[in-house]
Amino acid sequence: MKNSKAFLNSFKTKYMVGIRPRIANCSHVDSVYVKAFGIQDALNRVDAAIEHLDWIVKDVIPAGDDLFGSDDRCCADGRAPVKDIGIATEFFGITFS
Repeated sequence: MKNSKAFLNSFKTKYMVGIRPRIANCSHVDSVYVKAFGIQDALNRVDAAIEHLDWIVKDVIPAGDDLFGSDDRCCADGRAPVKDIGIATEFFGITFS
């Protein structure tokens, strides 16, 4: 069973997913990274991780895209860093880099 899980994980691609509070002072998104089978799978994994918060998924960027890895802040609205909002990272396979 463990070998089959490793085999399936080898088909996953890393995606950068932009999330932000539903009500925000600016359009800046915080980025989390997740390995998934596709864009919809990445969206579903992160959406499930933040559903208990009042946050939304704004975009999903695949590895290889020009925007992948860029994390430019557009404003300093004083919100807590995404690492501190209580996402169940290990369960959903989410990382911050």
